[in-house]
Amino acid sequence: MRILDASAVLTTHRRSFDRGQQVEELERHKRLARGLSALLNAHGPAALERAIAAALQSDATYLGGVRHFIDQHRKESDKPPPLALDLPDDPRLRTLSVRPHDLADYDHVHDQSDSGVEDVNRDDDHEQDTTE
Repeated sequence: MRILDASAVLTTHRRSFDRGQQVEELERHKRLARGLSALLNAHGPAALERAIAAALQSDATYLGGVRHFIDQHRKESDKPPPLALDLPDDPRLRTLSVRPHDLADYDHVHDQSDSGVEDVNRDDDHEQDTTE
């Protein structure tokens, strides 16, 4: 048996003539595992665990149901959706560390502008007359 979306094959199953038998295929489980792994990487273990519990309670035991509850819980907590960052598989990127800089220098610049020091980037003194 094949299940199609237009001309794309979504899944295939062995045909069974047994009544009430649940047919499960390895590919379906692999897709589910990949989907759950992607949700885990994007949202973290706590969000995934909470969404799985809600999906089980609502009898929505499929990947779309888990995704629905992750999105619902995220919206309830006013968090923005996660942004996927697709990086090349380069070991240098896996070990890359960005060192934050000391922001005290910026405080010094801010203090100077508050003390009446002229901002060199302002162009108020050199207005151009555009009415001719």
